[in-house]
Amino acid sequence: MRTRRLVALLILLAALALAWVAGFIWFLQAAWVTTEPPAAADGIVALTGGAERVETALKLLAEGRARVLLISGVGGAADFAELAHRAGVDPALRGRVTLGRAATTTRGNAAETAEWARANDLASLIVVTAGYHMPRALAELSRAMPGLALYPAPVLPPAMRQPGLTALRLLAGEYSKWLAAEAGLSLAQLAVAWVLQNPNVSAAIIGATRPQQVRENVKAAGVRLDPGLMSRIDEVLGQLIVRDPARTVSPPSRP
Repeated sequence: MRTRRLVALLILLAALALAWVAGFIWFLQAAWVTTEPPAAADGIVALTGGAERVETALKLLAEGRARVLLISGVGGAADFAELAHRAGVDPALRGRVTLGRAATTTRGNAAETAEWARANDLASLIVVTAGYHMPRALAELSRAMPGLALYPAPVLPPAMRQPGLTALRLLAGEYSKWLAAEAGLSLAQLAVAWVLQNPNVSAAIIGATRPQQVRENVKAAGVRLDPGLMSRIDEVLGQLIVRDPARTVSPPSRP
């Protein structure tokens, strides 16, 4: 009986490992895939944060692929004239471009884009961002704008043109963020929810430094991650996970 249980457990672990590897392989392939955007859409959104995203979006606008463009997450004092010069497009496009400065995260990009799309009565969008970022971007945008057609126009950034350890680390981190986005959580919320589902944990110390972080992390309370997602996270962390109750006993109380 014990042998049968051990065999069943090994088969289950092998299946879970295979599922995680298959998911990561799909993600790796998606990061390097380039697709041609449609000839026309209602609008274009460029999610800032990496090389060539804004330039690519401006060139698509100049080609007549859409009537309006949102550049979401513009930082600092960057203005349109500078961006147009960098992309080599006509500054006269300024009247069709909105510089969004509110977003600081991918989820913030999605909220900013949804508000802009409603204001401009858009039904379809070309989404410009890095290929490795595209799955998470589409997950957040789809959640913020259900029913709106999204067409990916991925950019291959310099870091991804020479596969190596740097690119692999970047992809592994982004894969974790995409898993969180699929669950409708931020990466921090996913981490707190995962910790709280460890039977040896009674409380999580979140280490927030800003009130906004406290509000966001508290949203993880009561979240139940499905077994498939838990397994994929466990596979990523491997031996770092401590589940043995003997190793998680409380320290002796102070005198």
